[in-house]
Order: sequence, then structure tokens, then C-alpha cells
Amino acid sequence: MDDSREYENTVNNEELKKEPSSCNNAPELSSQNSDDDVINRLYTEYSDFNKDRFPSFVDTPEFEKSAEDFSRIKRLLYICFPASLFFPVFLMFYFYTLTVALSADYRAYSFIKNYRTSALYKDIVKLCLLHLCEFCVSAFMFGLIIHGCFGNFYGKIFILTGIILMMISCFSWPLALKTSEKFRNREPEIQQSTPIVSVPKYELAIKIYGVIIVMFNFFLAVYLYNYYEGLYFNTRYLPELGPALREYRQCVLDNGGLKEFEEGVPLKNSFLTECGSINDYRTENITGVHAFREKLSASFFFPMTSYTAILFYQTVNGEKTLIWKASPKSSCAEKTKCLEPDPNLL
Repeated sequence: MDDSREYENTVNNEELKKEPSSCNNAPELSSQNSDDDVINRLYTEYSDFNKDRFPSFVDTPEFEKSAEDFSRIKRLLYICFPASLFFPVFLMFYFYTLTVALSADYRAYSFIKNYRTSALYKDIVKLCLLHLCEFCVSAFMFGLIIHGCFGNFYGKIFILTGIILMMISCFSWPLALKTSEKFRNREPEIQQSTPIVSVPKYELAIKIYGVIIVMFNFFLAVYLYNYYEGLYFNTRYLPELGPALREYRQCVLDNGGLKEFEEGVPLKNSFLTECGSINDYRTENITGVHAFREKLSASFFFPMTSYTAILFYQTVNGEKTLIWKASPKSSCAEKTKCLEPDPNLL
């Protein structure tokens, strides 16, 4: 019996020697990782179970400095709300706000990049991209304004760019305000599901106010651009109609337009079949042309108006022909001096 027990003990000892120790499988902490890095990683991974402790970077001077920066951004954004009612003022002030925001984003990213597992890191990266896009769009709009002061003002591009800027701000403003609250409350890991303001009805009011701002500024921009383009209508856009006037007149002459000649009387016959192709005439600013009998009308995109010319029988240097005369019923006559140019010389 003693021999059998001794044999079993020997076998068990040999098997224990062959089994690897579980301690050998434990991961070794790199000497390069500090205690704070390990704690921050564990804090982030188990944030749902650990609500009683802030990550270590909250107590750093860099975090405090970023908290001040984002508090300033929050104040500037609140000033932007009333300024946004008048887009030119808003654009100048918001451009300054974006320069401050980009500087704050860079400082925050400089220290938070060491804590990539933090939810705050993702927010800062998003803000950097959004603010950079807004800054580029704003700079482009200022470039359009400067170019317009010394040359052509591309109003359609300016309006579309302004709409893009407002659309981006719909994403950047809530994120910036909520991130500011993260810094102020020293809670970098909270989810971004909290409202911008504590009272829900106020948040709804802000959204309605934002829609009103977008619509108001859009119609204001259209009106101002419409007025601006009207100042140059005769020299910039009306000449685009010249080829259509000449083509239609020549087509009428080629198809017997002088058969019922009567001095000083508008054209009597219809040449819709022979010259109807003129209705397909388009340019960048002429959205449509309609020719019927003696009249040819054109609709313009900017300024939003129309121009009508009438063909008259006329004797010029002893030769019977057709000439164009601007119609006083042209809608552009109310906004511009479009009746002054001779349509035959366009």
C-alpha cells in the first residue's frame, strides 16, 4: 500500500511540473505606461460601473485651461445668436469666433490626444474638423466679398456657401455647447444625449429660432443680391439676349416677314412654326425665352425679372425692314433702366 501511494504522489508531482503556471500568462505592464494611463484606461473601459471618480487628466492645468477656453466659446456663441439676424454682421463676428474656437480646439487636442480612449477625445476631434470646415467656408465667403468689391460678385455662389455654413453650424454649435458643459462639470465621459439647455421647451425655441434665422437671411440675401445685380442689368445681363433677338428677327425676314409691311406697326403674322426653335435659347442667367408673333420675352434668374421686345415694321435709309423696340410693360422697367438700351444694338 505504501508503495502505491508513493507512486501516485510521484505521478501527481510530475504532472504539476508539466502544467504551466497561470501566473506566466498574466500580462506584464510596460514600464513606459504610467499609473495614470492604466487607471484612465480602466476608467474608460468600466465607466458604466465607475461613476465616483474622475479620470486623472481632469486635475491637470491643461484641462483647466481648456475649460476656460470652451467657456469663452460658449459666451461667443450666445452673442452669435442675436447677431445671426443680420448675416453680414454675423459673418464678421462668427469668423472671429471660429479663430478663437480653432485655437481652443488645438490646445485641447494637444493634451487629450494622450487619452484616446476618452469620449472627450472623440468630441474634440469632431469639433476640430467642424470648426476647420466652417473657417474655410467663412474665409471663402470673405474672398467672394473682396472680389465683388473690385470685380464681379458671384452672388449665387455666396448664397449657397452661406447655406452650407449654416448647415455645418447646426452640428458644431450643439457639440461645442455640450463639450463646454463637459469641461465645466468636469465630466468628460458623459454621453452627448443631454439637451443644450436644461428646459426642453427652450431647446425647441432655439431650434425654431434657428429655422427663422436661416429663412430670414436667405430671403435677405436674395433681395440684396437681386438689388445689386439690378444695378448692372443693362451692361452685364441684358446683352446676353442680343443673339436671340438677332436670330428671331432674321428668321422672320427669311420667311416673308415683310409681306404685310405697314410703317410703324408691330409685326402682324405668326412665325411660330418657322422660328419656334428660338424658345430653346438659354444662357447662364436667361432661364427662358418665349417668342410669339411680334413679341420676344426673356426671363432672367438674377435679378429675377423679365424683358420684352417688340418687332415693328420700319423704313431705314429707304429700305423696308424690321426693328426691335423695348416694351414699356417689361417687368425690369420697374427695377432697372432696361428700356434705355437699344435692343437692336445688344
